[in-house]
Amino acid sequence: MLKDYGLEGHSWFKRLYKHRVKWSTALNNEYFSACILSSQRSESTNHAIGFQASKTTSVTAFFGIFESTVKRWRSEEERKEFNGIRSTPISVYPLTDLLLHVSQVYIVELFRIFEKEFALAMRTRATILPVDDPLLVYRVQPAVSEEGPHHVTYDCSNQLIECTCRNLQVMGMFCNHIIRVFHMPSVGEITSRYILRRWTKFSKTAVWERLLPSDIRRSVANDAINWHRLMLIATNHLITKCHNVVEARTIFEKLCVKANEEV
Repeated sequence: MLKDYGLEGHSWFKRLYKHRVKWSTALNNEYFSACILSSQRSESTNHAIGFQASKTTSVTAFFGIFESTVKRWRSEEERKEFNGIRSTPISVYPLTDLLLHVSQVYIVELFRIFEKEFALAMRTRATILPVDDPLLVYRVQPAVSEEGPHHVTYDCSNQLIECTCRNLQVMGMFCNHIIRVFHMPSVGEITSRYILRRWTKFSKTAVWERLLPSDIRRSVANDAINWHRLMLIATNHLITKCHNVVEARTIFEKLCVKANEEV
């Protein structure tokens, strides 16, 4: 288009073309996006909150809607996390070594995605191609489909694998072509380099472990401030009780001397 319409010298079009990877889905298959489109976040937010509010909703009422929505989200998240960590998802297929490993690592939603790809892999044919290379190259073709074939390159020694569909780069999940190739040498476990932490059952645990040292420092400082404030209040109340009674003042003074020595 730049050439056809003579726009090579147009600064705005040149800048737009320079960043084509960011807006052209045909060119961004090298980058992780989880298959999320730019409008999906706002649409999901509108679906979660917008149906309860309107343009006439007051700020107070909207805050109540927002607060109840957040509580519902957190409750649902805690329930899913509890069930996901302490249970193994049931599959319609026999749990092979690979499926069993995935069920133990991935959250339920991602396991279901993997299960669908696993089913598609059962309907494909894999043919090894003769190449002058230590790597293995497979041609994976759906048995009954108009979709074209894809080529999977597999390095057994280093456990490196790549498919021309680029689903692994975009989604961080294995496509059915790679799963089909894994059946050839009976691979029963996904190597750790291909397991995105964000998809695993223990992703939140890892985040808390990373943040724990800084949180401890902050909590210790906050606890000291709160403790100091509470002790001042408690001591002030005790002094107020004692100030009119000589015997009580004597008891309080002795306790202060003793506490100071022990501290």
